[in-house]
Amino acid sequence: YRIGVRPHRLELGQTKAAGFDAKVTLTEVTGSETFIHAAHAGTDIIALVHGVRRVDAGDTVHLSFDPAEILVFGEDGIAVAAPAAMAA
Repeated sequence: YRIGVRPHRLELGQTKAAGFDAKVTLTEVTGSETFIHAAHAGTDIIALVHGVRRVDAGDTVHLSFDPAEILVFGEDGIAVAAPAAMAA
């Protein structure tokens, strides 16, 4: 299985119950939101956070999320589990 979290469900800092450190590779400010491209354990991560965030490539950031927002995918890439709000 593979797990995922939607980019807009990731937050900067230790604001949620689960999280991980990631190394920033690129930051894109798009008006009122910022895309933070990062890497963690050989996996590329994209976080979409509200507001203009100034983080530089090479910085280490903590990305956090609510474990209830985890998506689970099978080897074929098909979702096998999703948050209850998405299943309704």
